[in-house]
Amino acid sequence: MKPEGDDVRRETRATIAEPESDTLITMLRCAAEEDPAALAFRFLDDRGAEAARRTRAALATRAQAIAVEIRERAGVGDRVLLLHPPGLDFVDALFGCFYAGAIAVPTYPPEPTRIERTIERLRGILRRATPRLLVSTRPLLDAMAPLLDGLDETREIATLATDEVDDTAADLWRAPAVEADAPALLQFTSGSTGAPRGVTLSHANVLANEAALESVLESGPDDCGVAWLPSYHDMGLVGSVLHPLYVGFESVLLAPATFLKHPRRWLEAIGRHRGTIAPAPNFAFDLCVRKIGEEDVQGLDLTSWRVACNGAEPVRAETIDRFAERFASAGFRRETFFPCYGLAEATLIAAGSGASAPPRLRTLDAARLATGKAVAASQGSPNARVYVACGEALPGHAIRIEDPVSRAERAEGDVGEILVAGPSVALGYWDDADGTADAFVRRGANGTARRWLRTGDLGFVQSGELYVTGRSKDVVVVAGRNLYPQDVERSLERAIPGARPGCGAAFGVEGERGEALAVVLECTPDVDPKRAIASARRCVAEEHGIELHAILLIAPGAIPKAPNGKIQRRETRERYLAGRFEPLAAYDRGRGATRRAPRAPELERGLVDRVARELGIDPDEIDLDEPLANQGLSSLSAATVAGEIERWLGVVLEPTALYEHPTVRDLARHLEAGPPASAGPLP
Repeated sequence: MKPEGDDVRRETRATIAEPESDTLITMLRCAAEEDPAALAFRFLDDRGAEAARRTRAALATRAQAIAVEIRERAGVGDRVLLLHPPGLDFVDALFGCFYAGAIAVPTYPPEPTRIERTIERLRGILRRATPRLLVSTRPLLDAMAPLLDGLDETREIATLATDEVDDTAADLWRAPAVEADAPALLQFTSGSTGAPRGVTLSHANVLANEAALESVLESGPDDCGVAWLPSYHDMGLVGSVLHPLYVGFESVLLAPATFLKHPRRWLEAIGRHRGTIAPAPNFAFDLCVRKIGEEDVQGLDLTSWRVACNGAEPVRAETIDRFAERFASAGFRRETFFPCYGLAEATLIAAGSGASAPPRLRTLDAARLATGKAVAASQGSPNARVYVACGEALPGHAIRIEDPVSRAERAEGDVGEILVAGPSVALGYWDDADGTADAFVRRGANGTARRWLRTGDLGFVQSGELYVTGRSKDVVVVAGRNLYPQDVERSLERAIPGARPGCGAAFGVEGERGEALAVVLECTPDVDPKRAIASARRCVAEEHGIELHAILLIAPGAIPKAPNGKIQRRETRERYLAGRFEPLAAYDRGRGATRRAPRAPELERGLVDRVARELGIDPDEIDLDEPLANQGLSSLSAATVAGEIERWLGVVLEPTALYEHPTVRDLARHLEAGPPASAGPLP
């Protein structure tokens, strides 16, 4: 640890190395010329088998051929929207944009299960970016055609199927005249705190961040990256697609859905391909612990894993402890964790802890932190909260902490808004002069003023290291106290049996006496509502010293998250206020606790689980449309199941319910429509 009192804004590391390339075009060209046969990328399918690969030379050829086709439809500096499924077709198209001198606008295609929300986001991007060309694969273009044809924003936009481009077109490619400070890509923010904005990054921005990242990760040609992150946004795009190529090591990619369905696939791939650098948001490490039991750790080999970048908001000490303990027998080392801080407006990373050093933790007094002071607390103190250091500013960059209102610089150990300066800071927001002027500011006297990025995040610096405490717009002020949502969320996860870690959102709502605290929290469907709500109220009162105004317990997967896994607190609040969640249980001050029946599909799953448990058979053996009596459920067993249903849903079933509604499907429909009306408030 560095001595107390070091200048909190100093550039804490050696001056950043000059990038070897001046644009992303020359980066790939140099890599391909240096070692054409070197493997640049592998893409793994849902089972973990290799589905596609690209050598450096093959990628350069594909990029040149696609660039020729792009230039027939769009000019240098035009925006090109990339709507690709996970895979190497996206990587081809991305470098095709760079090779054409166009500005790449990567985003994810509309999701069938969330079509309304994703189409609206896409329309917003189309209106802001005004692309000349939409690029995807032929199957996806055909599948999206009915959706896109109905949008006014796509009528004047040409399309290109990159998987139909012939490599022979590469012979016609000519390098465009592109300067280092020209825009290279627009990163549309995830929308975790507001409407998406197009962060404009130049070639120089990206390459400066890659050079700094190489320094703090100590990455080299012998490394191997393994990642499942979405490739269209900062951590996946800059960290797992561009960085390996910049440094010169292989990158193994999986689809995000592969990881979410089978988290073990990621860890298996690290072992199989001897991965050394594998980044993920905080929730992903928690998911691995939840989904991979002790018995499933056997057979994993994580001894090669050197750097586990953890960059979600804020990094959790509990996550580090749980993951390190669960996977120690597979060779995972605690010092592999690399807590870091970054955001799209800083290209990717803004601060990092340094490779091979164990995460640094501080135990702080939450009550003093609420007043803006980082004061140490003893481990056993009821106000103790553990915070993880995200390291020092990148080489060639600086961090400033300032008062969000007065804009005066804060002293060491004082909480304020985090500002970042340096060559990785973006040019601004595309076609948004007001937003750019608000976020990208000058600080300092005339002649020495420096350009800073206002991040909107809160934190403090101690001994040269950054600690993130939350977002300024997320802080809830109740009775003059500043409450950090993540502190409340962590407390409730520990207090409520069945709460899902990293799947809750705390936010402010209008109460009887001003701002009040409300929470939406994902829980398992069999959560005990009476116990959960009582635990939540007691927890908030004891640990945070205020009254919980409202809490909503919802089913797994219902809370809105950004593609990188961050909880979207503002979107959650809007859905809560609009009544758009289907609650498992709810509490609202003055109205008490109520239990509402879940919808039929969720009820069907719960009923199947209970019947199967009573009969001692696998749930897959239950036929939803066959009378339960025909499947072996006796009168005695039916009564037992009825009791389980009553405890589960907090309702009283009529004695004839299982006879009048003999199948799982019939009973689920009955429960959805009937018992909630007579259930009444829970005591």
